[in-house]
Amino acid sequence: MNILNINNENVYFYLALEEYLVKNTNKNYFFLWNTNNCIICGKHQNIYEEINLPFIKKNNIKLARRLSGGGTVFQDNGNLNFTFILNKKSGKQINFKKHIEPIYNYLKELNINVKYTKRNDLFINGKKVSGNAEHVYKNRVLHHGTLLFNSNLNILNEAIKTKGNYVSKSIKSVKKNVTNISNFISNKDFNKFKSNLHSYIKNYYRINENFILDINDIKSIRQLVEKKYITHNWIYNYTSKFKYKGKIKTNIGEIKFELNIDKGIIVDCNFYDNNINLLFIGKEYKIDTINTIISNSKLDKLLQVNSKELLYSFF
Repeated sequence: MNILNINNENVYFYLALEEYLVKNTNKNYFFLWNTNNCIICGKHQNIYEEINLPFIKKNNIKLARRLSGGGTVFQDNGNLNFTFILNKKSGKQINFKKHIEPIYNYLKELNINVKYTKRNDLFINGKKVSGNAEHVYKNRVLHHGTLLFNSNLNILNEAIKTKGNYVSKSIKSVKKNVTNISNFISNKDFNKFKSNLHSYIKNYYRINENFILDINDIKSIRQLVEKKYITHNWIYNYTSKFKYKGKIKTNIGEIKFELNIDKGIIVDCNFYDNNINLLFIGKEYKIDTINTIISNSKLDKLLQVNSKELLYSFF
């Protein structure tokens, strides 16, 4: 096992790092990481279904998509992420309980009454503190998880809101009540918690040395960030076709409409007026694009509604 020491708050760098190590190396790795405010959705999710878009935009929360499946998570500097990348025998790569075991044992040593659930989560007093996901590539497995230590749960709960006005075959997040680990221990220092976990893993696997990325590794990871992880196509459009059912209250009454989106493009639009439909058909389902259409067509004036309210009625 190789332990990586990395100091980087860029979520896209860490997600690219995981993919780079799992696909381009043959060693076992462990590392801890945390980022500024962001939301990471699972590979097979429709990110629009999982977020409170007006809140995200107002608070400059970054959006990202990871390589593994599972549900959407909120990240901030009070949340600690852990990543294992391991070689496994074919057919035995997936083993959530085994991979979570050292994290579970660490929390137990802090005298925390932590429980492992059938959904591969860790709970304390009936509330979730850790979610986990895995991705298999050939004979290698990427296992990563979260540890809510002292996250801002108010922002978390406001930022992640599953919406019922989307119709898709995408994986949906399962809403759970959450809590912070710091509520159950006397030492509430995040860096101390992180440092102690780092030392615990080193002892657990009897590791004597740390692994450092070289300049070529970092260059390749940054290229992967630029080509994939920060792109609109990966974050927003890597999803199956879906339908959005919208409505907006106006001075002339409530207006309902539907959009059909495929690969990020509005392929069909159903307003009460075909001239309005034509404004959107063939355009990207993207907040900047929708905003430009509304502005250029003065649709807000036509419908007698606030332009921002109209914009967010599309998401």
